[in-house]
Amino acid sequence: MTGFTYGGRAGATYGGEDGGTYGIDGRIDQLSSTRVPASGWYVEIDHPSGATHTPSILDDGAQVVPRVNGLPRIRIPVSKSTKWQADAFELAPVRVWLDGERQPAEVLLDVEQRPGRTVLVTRGGEQLRERVETEFESKPVHVAAEELIASETDYAAHVDVPVTTETEDVVQDVDTDADWAAVTQSVDLSTRPLEIVDGQLQQQQSCFVSEAEDADRKDSGADDSDQYSRGFIEQIRQSTHYLEWDFTPEYTIPSEAVGVQLLEVNDSDVHACDIILDVGGAEYTLFSFSGGEGVQRGWFDAASDSRSSSPYDGPDLPAGETVTLIVRGTTSSGTEYGIDVVALADMRYEYTWDTEVHEPGGFLDGPELYPVEPTRLDRATTVQSVTGGELTTAFDHVDGEQSVGITNDGDDALVTASNSETVTADFDSRTGSIQAELTLSRRPLDQNAQSATPRYGYEGQSVSSLTLTGYFDDMPLVLNRSFDARLVDVLRELAERLGDFVFAFELDDDGGHVEWTRREQRTTTVDASLADFELVTTRDPIERAIVYGSNQTVRREQITADHGTPVSLQHKRLSEGTVDVYNPDTQETYEQGEDYTISHRDGTITALADGDLVDDATYRVDYEFQTRGEYILSDVDPADANTEVKDITGLTTDRACGQAAMRIVETGKEPRHEVTATWPPDADLPPVTDALIVEEFPIDVPIQTRQVEGAPEEIVTTGGSRRPVEDVITEINERFSSLSRRV
Repeated sequence: MTGFTYGGRAGATYGGEDGGTYGIDGRIDQLSSTRVPASGWYVEIDHPSGATHTPSILDDGAQVVPRVNGLPRIRIPVSKSTKWQADAFELAPVRVWLDGERQPAEVLLDVEQRPGRTVLVTRGGEQLRERVETEFESKPVHVAAEELIASETDYAAHVDVPVTTETEDVVQDVDTDADWAAVTQSVDLSTRPLEIVDGQLQQQQSCFVSEAEDADRKDSGADDSDQYSRGFIEQIRQSTHYLEWDFTPEYTIPSEAVGVQLLEVNDSDVHACDIILDVGGAEYTLFSFSGGEGVQRGWFDAASDSRSSSPYDGPDLPAGETVTLIVRGTTSSGTEYGIDVVALADMRYEYTWDTEVHEPGGFLDGPELYPVEPTRLDRATTVQSVTGGELTTAFDHVDGEQSVGITNDGDDALVTASNSETVTADFDSRTGSIQAELTLSRRPLDQNAQSATPRYGYEGQSVSSLTLTGYFDDMPLVLNRSFDARLVDVLRELAERLGDFVFAFELDDDGGHVEWTRREQRTTTVDASLADFELVTTRDPIERAIVYGSNQTVRREQITADHGTPVSLQHKRLSEGTVDVYNPDTQETYEQGEDYTISHRDGTITALADGDLVDDATYRVDYEFQTRGEYILSDVDPADANTEVKDITGLTTDRACGQAAMRIVETGKEPRHEVTATWPPDADLPPVTDALIVEEFPIDVPIQTRQVEGAPEEIVTTGGSRRPVEDVITEINERFSSLSRRV
């Protein structure tokens, strides 16, 4: 890759004194091996004129200063001269060798004037300074780093696949009203044929069917024939005739989904009439026959059919409120308009619009009263990476189109099992969440026929419990993140904030390369005599962790009043000012202090005998609570445990807080060793990506280098054993803030 701009000057290739050319990526083309001495330091600096300068290097003080998660420097003392400070040498291309081996230098960065010498400071990894704009939805951090290096630079990427630890844990365990409410917060149950009752998620009726002759109010004619459902139809024959059917939806049907279906009978001379839907006392005329039209036996949706002159444009049909379908004669034109069956339906779902009775004078197979309803429950966000999972449920039956499913990446990763209560999956890729899908279904057309229209699909389905288990590993992920920064800064954020990685830039005669690995995955053994090592050990292990997350909302949790006795809610740690107790039938709201008292800490409601709450009566409660989880080592007494308390606001469930607490304890339970090593100024340092195992040291754990400081008289490295707990908390916060951006 050529033509990058450094310091405002294009980095084109320059000619060498021996006729070779030098690319901006630091590679040497056609350069004789005899040009570089086999021992000692050797430096070449290109001038824009095409000349290549080889400064005289002083015998002492040259040093390579690598950078952990950064760009390396080399400090080179040369004969004192001011020429290197000329503008022409600003960020000039540089090549450096030591004992014939290429060193990580690409440009001249700084010039220091010191007594008796000039110090040239070089920098390597220039292509990592280029700006990148990129985004990731879900990808392992090390893969994201490797892809960026490969796509944005000419450097090789030497990336280790992290060693991971696998675990599994229950992330959702549902068997109460409050549990179901907690996992359906993203599902608008008010506009779906689903309800939570007595610890179950159960279907509601989405299609309401009536025989024409069962009209709630009528003044009409009638006819009978074995071809009709139940053998009868109703007819509009006069301008004064009318038919009215009342329907009461159990949930709100959106206006655009309203279907008003009539099973018409053959007639070549339809009597004039209007088809009307009355909603809240307002009449909406859907279709008008002027008289004399012809119709064939079949279903007609007066609310949206292409025949309809005025499709329904009224409001949503509210839950619990009766709407009325009216067929009303208008003039004396035409002979009759015959209707066999009528239906009010939520047309978001499919039904069997049957027209033939199963036997003479019999009934129609459909339309079914209940739908097939796939429902994706709320995602369970996790501290670790999701690799698979298992869903176990309890349905009242598994007939029809019932199914269960799990996914960690929407539809693309959905794994389902039909007519089953369990499903298990190993996902193709890792993400930071897992989600259950339940498809509740009516029974199929060959089961449990009844002697009525519809013969089938008149029973709904329910599910009483659900347990979702996630399979995890600790592979760090980058989730729903976009970046616009220098590549080295993006890599640093991936390494330090989204994972526990280290990287370094290196250079040899084949070109530059980035070494990338997880902390302590690569190790190097060094002799303690090579440097002056100072060890500080902090023995304050974390034995117990308590993690508080964000506030969460609970709606319609049921309680039974017990005068004078605290009744426990599903959750503790109630947020003050968020508790409402009310009668679900009348919507009457009760007053704290007058009708009941609250223990916010314990999560209890106590009904007062002199208040308006009736003893043994059931009520509903809305409230917010703070999520909380904890973890303690198995052999530690909680009363004596060294406890760490943390707030991680991105966590939204008690289980996620518990997972975070476990990671904090597992990270912090071991002592932390901090090591400062002072090396000779010309020391050949071990790779900074390698954790050091120091021979003859009083500890036998690897020490990961965190920082390198260079000075004329020494090089100082600092590092430590195990990852700091603060870094773990930062990673968890980053993960959950990323997940919250994904809706």
